Amino acid sequence: MKGACLEVYKGITEIEQRMSLSEWECAFDQSDDATVYNHPHFVLNWFRTLSRLRGTVPILIKGSVNNRTVILPLELYKVSRYFYQFKVLSGIGGPYNVDFQDPLVSGQGISSDEKKIFWKELLPFIRSKIPECDQFVIPRLRDATAAELGHCEQSTVSPYIDLKGYGTLDEVLSRCKASHRGDVRRQIRKLEEVGAVTMRIFRSDEKEAAKDELSRFFKAYECQWLQKGSPISEIDQAQSLLSHLIDDMSDTGMIHFSALKCGAASIHWHYGFLHNSRFHWYKPGYDVSWSKYSPGKVHVAYLIEECIRNGTRYFDFLYGDESYKYSWAPTDAKLYSLSKWNGLRPMRYFLEELVKPAYRNIKNSRNVSQ
Repeated sequence: MKGACLEVYKGITEIEQRMSLSEWECAFDQSDDATVYNHPHFVLNWFRTLSRLRGTVPILIKGSVNNRTVILPLELYKVSRYFYQFKVLSGIGGPYNVDFQDPLVSGQGISSDEKKIFWKELLPFIRSKIPECDQFVIPRLRDATAAELGHCEQSTVSPYIDLKGYGTLDEVLSRCKASHRGDVRRQIRKLEEVGAVTMRIFRSDEKEAAKDELSRFFKAYECQWLQKGSPISEIDQAQSLLSHLIDDMSDTGMIHFSALKCGAASIHWHYGFLHNSRFHWYKPGYDVSWSKYSPGKVHVAYLIEECIRNGTRYFDFLYGDESYKYSWAPTDAKLYSLSKWNGLRPMRYFLEELVKPAYRNIKNSRNVSQ
């Protein structure tokens, strides 16, 4: 069995010049395990918006194992630690933003040996070709990927509902606690007393209408998150990313953007993805003036009903163990983190841990003297 034949492209300009978009799309279409976050339009638009805003360096590693294309998007960024800065090479989105960070592997039924070849050669390759990297971290790998690796630790979970065998929303609600069932139905009734409750899902041929609604979504999103300290620049770039994805990916059928309406008013929005019979609950937002009606809970109910109607197998809440997700009695999919230090870098971290107490004492004594 041959090696992985790895290449690295650094920066958005080199990635766009050297990575064939058609080859990438072909690898995605041929993969039986791809996620939306592997898709070239998602990755490239992420690099052009949020990566650029945050000052991270886009990295793309491409390999070939037994004629299978392997593509791993990464970002290089700086982390400050007391006396020094070090550089972390992370899965796209870093520690918080992209839900699944597994590499894209073309073909079906990739073997355990093929996966091991890629990962075995990846770390020495990074040390050689990206020597400025101090630490290599992929925070969220799915179980199928992590099973082939040593030294992975569970990092979080991705709760999901398997809708197989369910014919109605009431059947799904029957799995939930009585308090949750009652509240969903009560909130729907309260909204219906104000106006007709509907959900508009934007079709692939409604791009301009979708982007107009997206602007209304983000005006409400700003009100929701600015008071929690989110930078306006991050919110603007998130809107830019999602707007570009409407332009570039709507025709694939993967973009799922909907607005929950009461009468003529949009009261809750959700921008997500639909791929391989899996619905991704990605970015919700609501008009704060309607919060007493729990519009997010109602919107989830309408979306689950839509998934059942269309034969979508899974409703995935994506990573994070927020309590509202567990109201729906989901199953947890475990996600894992891979972390490796580059060469002697662990010694620097060890020394830092030794000097932290002394640093704190000096800092505290200075504060007292002032």
